[in-house]
Amino acid sequence: MLILCWSLVLIGTGFMKTVGQLYASRLLLGVFESGLFPCLALYLSSWYKPREQALRISYLFVSAALSGSFGGLFAYALLKMDGIAGLEGWRWLFIIEGIASVVIAIIAYFVLANDFESASFLNEEDKSLMRIRAEISARYNGDLEFNWADVKRAVLDPKLYISSWNQFMADICSFGLSSFLPLIIRSFGFDVVTTQLLTIPVFFFASFTYIVISWSSDKWGKRAFFMIPACLVTAVGYAVYLGVPTHLRGLLYFSTFLIAPGVYIIVGLNVSWLLNSHAPYYKRAMAIGMNQSIGNSAGVVVSRYRLCFVYLVAVAILTLAYQVGQIFRATNDGKYVVGISASMAAVVLACAGQITLYFCLRRANKRRESMTEDQRVREIGAGKTGDFHPDYRYAL
Repeated sequence: MLILCWSLVLIGTGFMKTVGQLYASRLLLGVFESGLFPCLALYLSSWYKPREQALRISYLFVSAALSGSFGGLFAYALLKMDGIAGLEGWRWLFIIEGIASVVIAIIAYFVLANDFESASFLNEEDKSLMRIRAEISARYNGDLEFNWADVKRAVLDPKLYISSWNQFMADICSFGLSSFLPLIIRSFGFDVVTTQLLTIPVFFFASFTYIVISWSSDKWGKRAFFMIPACLVTAVGYAVYLGVPTHLRGLLYFSTFLIAPGVYIIVGLNVSWLLNSHAPYYKRAMAIGMNQSIGNSAGVVVSRYRLCFVYLVAVAILTLAYQVGQIFRATNDGKYVVGISASMAAVVLACAGQITLYFCLRRANKRRESMTEDQRVREIGAGKTGDFHPDYRYAL
């Protein structure tokens, strides 16, 4: 339904006439699109075990990366339809992409199953395996009926806010990469078509690396172990871009290959880590919704005019505020120093958040492992369920 609604809005955007209609279409598009990724991530978490989720979540992000690879060229081609049926090329861009999304929405309605029992693509052996998995996780997932108490537990859970901090900082880098990578490459002196072509290898390399890391993360059951090095490599990539003179275009282009994979890794694995750290179902649903809402607000930092943003460092003792017209704006030498510097600061702060979350979760695991049987029984009797259950172990 969400895909269908935003597809219809997208088609309508191709026929808008006034600025008011533009604002309304953008608002409606955001309303309908905002719930899609959290719902897809939650959907995957209900089918796969925690150590199978990072790879599956990576497919969602890789789809976005590949669309970024070819989206510019596709748009460039559609803009050539300018004048057909009396419509400008940009209108055809919205109309055709909207129609394609309507087709996807219809297919998804008939293909995606509500649960494994009604899944036509699973045979009886597959369903038997899913039933066993459901029984094993029942003590954590509890009753599948909606419960406001689970929502409250998510809102009051400190680790949700650490994860949201990490997501916000990582999304500053992500939005900057997806929105301004073409501008960064264009600043090297290439034309529009060459710029779009040069973004494709970057996104492909980032996608391939992210899938490999996600598979490894699932295989070894580690999240922070892969996210923290990814942050460091990304920070090095930003540093290379900032330190290399503009005439060394090869090195500047190379820096984007250091930046892009780490951005996808820290954004995507953070989502998987969040899903692994919250139970039961409706607590996890609230957590992923809040995480994505807070994280996606980073788009304001990347592109909003006359923005004042504040980074809180450590325990909010040190703050850094910077008043800019737009953080991704070219300086006199053609480089995007402000935007890249802000992204570099964000990835370092994301790394700090990941380290904090790692030690918090490790401490919780160790406390539960050291429990006596009497302590375990008392906690269960006190109503400790979901990820607060004494047998639950957080992914690290």
